Amino acid sequence: MNPTLLPSLIRNNLLPVVLCLVSFGLVSGQTEPSRQLVTSSYSPTPTYTAKDTAKVRELMEKGKAWYQHNADSARYYHEKGLALARKCGFKKGEARCLINLANAVYDLGEYLLANQLCEEAIPLCLEINLKKELAATYNTLANSWNYLGNHHLAVSYYEKSLNAMESVKVPPYFPITVTNNLSTLYLDLKLYNKALTNSLRCLGLSLAIQDTATAATASLNIGNALKSLGKPDSAMIFYQQALEYGKTSGYQTLIVTTLGNMSDYYLDRGDYAQSRQLLNQGLALAKKTGDEYGKMINLHGLGRLDYWEKNFGSAEKNYQAALAIGERLGMKDYTYTLYLDLSDLAHIRKDQNQALIYRKRYYAIRDSIANTTLIHAVQEMETRYETVKKEKQIQSLMQEATLRQLQLRQRNIQFYSATALAILLLISGFLGYRNLRHRGKLSVAAALLEGQEAERSRLARDLHDGLGGRITGVRHFIQALSGRTDDIREEFSRAVAELDRCTSELRHIARNMMPEALSRFGLKDALEDYCDHMREATTAEIHVFTSGLEERLPENKEIVLFRIIQELLNNAVKYSSASEIIAQITRDGDRVHLTVEDNGRGFDPQILHTSPGVGWANIMSRVRYLNGALDWHTSPGEGLIVNIESYV
Repeated sequence: MNPTLLPSLIRNNLLPVVLCLVSFGLVSGQTEPSRQLVTSSYSPTPTYTAKDTAKVRELMEKGKAWYQHNADSARYYHEKGLALARKCGFKKGEARCLINLANAVYDLGEYLLANQLCEEAIPLCLEINLKKELAATYNTLANSWNYLGNHHLAVSYYEKSLNAMESVKVPPYFPITVTNNLSTLYLDLKLYNKALTNSLRCLGLSLAIQDTATAATASLNIGNALKSLGKPDSAMIFYQQALEYGKTSGYQTLIVTTLGNMSDYYLDRGDYAQSRQLLNQGLALAKKTGDEYGKMINLHGLGRLDYWEKNFGSAEKNYQAALAIGERLGMKDYTYTLYLDLSDLAHIRKDQNQALIYRKRYYAIRDSIANTTLIHAVQEMETRYETVKKEKQIQSLMQEATLRQLQLRQRNIQFYSATALAILLLISGFLGYRNLRHRGKLSVAAALLEGQEAERSRLARDLHDGLGGRITGVRHFIQALSGRTDDIREEFSRAVAELDRCTSELRHIARNMMPEALSRFGLKDALEDYCDHMREATTAEIHVFTSGLEERLPENKEIVLFRIIQELLNNAVKYSSASEIIAQITRDGDRVHLTVEDNGRGFDPQILHTSPGVGWANIMSRVRYLNGALDWHTSPGEGLIVNIESYV
């Protein structure tokens, strides 16, 4: 992963951690769970199937697995996932593939393409309320613009990312990283009060989760802000703190940078010996760790110290060594200050020709940086113009909608004031409706009880008619063998075989009551075991896909989810005449998505509205228990798709 923020011309910048999309899960986060019961809904059959969504998720997971190893491979899988999601109209998958692909091309250095992909993802995230993904998209845009040198746009998107995180649950290090990046940018832009405010916030957040590396960066940024605000003594307190946190976390590059900043404190006070000691210490550590940027700033610092001590030969040597590193790293925003220092040095040594050469190089690089800054300012103005334009369009639409609502409200008032009797009738109707609702709740409860009684009756029949009859037969058979003296090995083997069948049937009944795999190993193994068992009793192909279930769910939630899938699979086998059945369950953080699909005969959806039956009532009640949402799609001859989303 490329660094988010590169060191700039002042020695106080670091390489902060990139808040990449992989850490957002994604990519797969979601908003805070709703705690209200959600009823089921029917909508027309979508163009995509459970197989499509499973394939899109599979391609995304493959892409994310390649992030740290091969960005080209990550890009390949995310492009395939994006193409499939767009083809079948799977908007949620399209948004997440766009964001993942943006991160892959960002790692490949294609920053403008990453920005374009993020801009395509933003309206999708807003449309389907993917708040966590929206925060990640803004962060990627900020990282990209910052790398391209447009710090003002980067600040804008970092702020949007933080705002988006306020209404969604995210891991604590997400806002810490963005706040850290933002405070470093504010330092670059010389907005020292904002840098101080954000750095203090970042320090508090990082210490709360014992992240000493980020705490070290935040302490250094606080010191730099205080130093720039004319409070060097206070700055030194935080520099010392940054050193301690840097040593604790092993953050060597931060230690090098901090030592350089502390040397400036003593240089400003004329304590050249202490300043030189810190610079030499930082240079030695930079050489040991291969920190080229650290070597450059400490060599520059030693050159400045030699200049003040009038050791001009040593000063030029250190300046030239620092300049060679800066040019090798392509850091124009640092090397132009070195050319200025070399020009001053040549002037004081009365080498006016060389001083003029250095000064011209200084002006050339300075003008180039100024032109780049101007281009970025124009880009920012264009972006802000487009944003304001879109916001005005939205505001205009909202005003039109408000006007229509007011007109409608006025007509309603006139209507109701002219029909007082109708209001009384409506109140009466409402009371009747409430009564019907209570009756509906009672009917659901009755259906649940009826389902439980039906389950008990079925188990009783299985035990009495099936297993009980077999055991009675074995008992009579063994009694008939008692008293016989001839060879009874064959009869005995038959009795043992019959007992084996009894054991098998008992296990079948126990599996239906409470699968052993569910209590011992969890939902994933229980579903696979149950589907293996079902395949023995049907000709239909049964497929089960699971993702994110490596960590166990709460036991009561696992049981309810298993019962829902068990009911749906049994219905598909018994009533649909399906040749293929797919069960898919994925977990993303505290969100669980469940899909069961078959290619059977389907049915008229009105059936579930008019006479849903005990099995469907059981499913509905269990979904309500999970505070979940149930969505289903069917029509005659088109099979059935059931989608359930809940939180654990």
